[in-house]
Amino acid sequence: MSFPFQKAKKIFIYILGFLIISWLGIAIYVSVNQATLKSQILNQINAKINGELSLKEFKTSLFKGFPAISFTMHEVQLKDSLWSQHKHTLLIAKEFDIQLSLWGLMTSNTSINKVKLKNAQVYIYTDSNGYTNTQLFKNKSTGNSPEDDPNVKLPFYKIDVEGLILHIENQFRGKDFEFQISNIMGNFNESDQGWEGKLKLKAKLLNFSFNTNRGSFLKNKLIDGNLDVEYLMKEKTLNLKTKNLKIDKDGFDIKTTLNWTDRRPSLHMQVQAKQVLYADLVSLMAPNIAEKLNKFSIEKPVDVSGDIIDIGSIRGVDPLLKIRLIAKNTHVNFPSGGLDKASFTGFFTNQEDPSKPIQDENSLIQFFQIKANYFSAPIEVDTFSIRNLSRPIASGMVKSIFPLSKLNESLDKNLFRFKKGEAQVQIYCKMDMENLAFTKPDFTGSIMVKNADVSYIPRKINLINSQFELVFNQQDLSLKNARFNWNKSALNVEAEIKNLLNLYYQAPEKINASVKISSNYLSLTEFITFLSPRTNAYVKKKASQFNWIDQLGKVIEESKLHLSLNVQRAQYKKFLASPLKAEISLLNNGIKLTDIRIGHAGGLLALNGSILQTGKVNRFSINSTINKVNVSAFFKAFDSFGQKTLQSKHLTGFLTARVNASGIISSSGQLNPASIQGLVNFKLDKASLNNFEPLEKIQKFAFKNRDFKHIKIDQLAGKLNLNGDKVYINPMQINTSVINFNVEGVYAYNEGTEIAVAVPLRNPKKDEGIEDEELLKRNRMKGLVVRLLAVDDGKGGVKVKWKP
Repeated sequence: MSFPFQKAKKIFIYILGFLIISWLGIAIYVSVNQATLKSQILNQINAKINGELSLKEFKTSLFKGFPAISFTMHEVQLKDSLWSQHKHTLLIAKEFDIQLSLWGLMTSNTSINKVKLKNAQVYIYTDSNGYTNTQLFKNKSTGNSPEDDPNVKLPFYKIDVEGLILHIENQFRGKDFEFQISNIMGNFNESDQGWEGKLKLKAKLLNFSFNTNRGSFLKNKLIDGNLDVEYLMKEKTLNLKTKNLKIDKDGFDIKTTLNWTDRRPSLHMQVQAKQVLYADLVSLMAPNIAEKLNKFSIEKPVDVSGDIIDIGSIRGVDPLLKIRLIAKNTHVNFPSGGLDKASFTGFFTNQEDPSKPIQDENSLIQFFQIKANYFSAPIEVDTFSIRNLSRPIASGMVKSIFPLSKLNESLDKNLFRFKKGEAQVQIYCKMDMENLAFTKPDFTGSIMVKNADVSYIPRKINLINSQFELVFNQQDLSLKNARFNWNKSALNVEAEIKNLLNLYYQAPEKINASVKISSNYLSLTEFITFLSPRTNAYVKKKASQFNWIDQLGKVIEESKLHLSLNVQRAQYKKFLASPLKAEISLLNNGIKLTDIRIGHAGGLLALNGSILQTGKVNRFSINSTINKVNVSAFFKAFDSFGQKTLQSKHLTGFLTARVNASGIISSSGQLNPASIQGLVNFKLDKASLNNFEPLEKIQKFAFKNRDFKHIKIDQLAGKLNLNGDKVYINPMQINTSVINFNVEGVYAYNEGTEIAVAVPLRNPKKDEGIEDEELLKRNRMKGLVVRLLAVDDGKGGVKVKWKP
């Protein structure tokens, strides 16, 4: 062994021996003088703070943390000078260990190597006037606290905490933070700019309130992970950085900056996470924010990033939030519906306008580049915004092209069914949102539908190969370029509905739609469906469950529809109208007929009336004027009004009449003759009665030489009272070419016919050429008068017998 090596070996042994002897000496000294050291430490600390440090027991350990010397303090309490007023102890620890390095003790450098806390509580308290119990650290001589010195050295190099409740209450700023820490372990090192360290943390966030009036973020959330810590002394800034920090079960990357510049603490957190459930994200928010965001739900996990910025010097203000998320191919629910296969980027902030305060009224939710299915129809939205979460206003441009059959997947099968057709949608929407459900919307744009086959189930309406364009102008809706093909009918339609969107949810019964319909041919039989009671397609829901599709059925049935008809030819069974002009109002409980003008059988019919829907039957009332209508065609068109005696084949001539009547018509359009009540005033000109059996029977009694098969009537006027299945014939004089007679009595559709007929035997031809009205009247009843009675024959017909 060489001489230099031996010499170095001896030097090392001497140094090691010196260190061991020194350590033993210091250890023995410390052990022997524990009471003195305890008193010295307490006196030195209490002399420098505005408060009091107390402890129950003080021990040293020679081997715990060897080669360092450990000081263990039990039942430690640290109180500020005003503790008696606020009663919040800054530090309570069952066990507080401090390890000092041997070298430090030898060189009079008492820097703490390691601090260990067990079962401790730290309560940092600031009252409503701004006083804080951390002011106990102010130097009594200078009045300065450590935070006033930008060159504060690292107080210790290692930390180990087992069981700590850290509570930071700031009544002056309206903030409250409380942590239940299971374990913190870490090492620290000094750097050129300050110090840095690495921590391993496991804790529970009991309360994280930036504004105690709003509630806590991260309420009762577990956190577990590693933190990189950096303190920059000159900037008075503490930086915390985590990678995959677990908050409950989700991993977050978080960068946090705490700054004390000008003694105004501020916080800025940058958060990022991949594939986190939306519900879990919302659960991290304060209640006032979560309440709004919980109106939405997103099925699949999303990527999220965000900023949380708190200016600690501002009292009672929420932190500024800027949260971004990315969703792909997921389902989104909101109160007025849902989106399927949705992909979008979302953004939320509670301060849209930086010049205005942080609050619900200045909040903004935005969705960018939305691609989704809305009620099974694909839509695209570049930007959709919801502003002012206190009274939300939503807006955005919606575009879509889709086959109408896609809607069948979402529509109530008892409302609409689409077989074919295409819709093109381009609408800018702006709407109030009550409970974040669409209400009082303003739409600008159009929906164009082409080649549509659609069934409206409640009214059994089946449209084929139809097209139309819905044009929205804020609250108003117009129907343009519409052509509906309905079986044999083809309708050209224009419509306008004022204030539709404002009333859609709030008062559908106040909606008035004005519709103009023109057609070359209209089969009125197809409209009989409106006489039927509506099938139960609409089920009323709770007021909070707004859904425009569910509401549609109610709107259609409760709104009022005014139709202006202009038809060249219209047909109802045997009745042919040419032309037909009408004003018809479809109400939620019936139909109102106004100014109906019908060309029929060479004459004109004018009609006003109403139909009240009461279930399987409908009650109608009409006021009608008939002007110079071919009476034979008129009777034929109406199947002789339900009676079997006087048929269309028996009559010729031109009828003029006024009819006031009411009765019942079935949902299939069948008139119930027995229900009719009313009055008919009529006049028949240039008429004839042909092969009318009741009069031919008179010929059996007399007048065998006269022609009763063809009876001419120059003019006949009369009044009939309609009362159920009976027609009361007021006294009426009938002057014909073969016989004159007087008639009065009752004609019954079933039983009860009793018509008195007075027949003068004088031949009317004897009075031809007489122009004197009075003379004709006297001559009419001259001579023998035969009195007959027309009654039921028991076989559904009428027989004539002598009147007793």
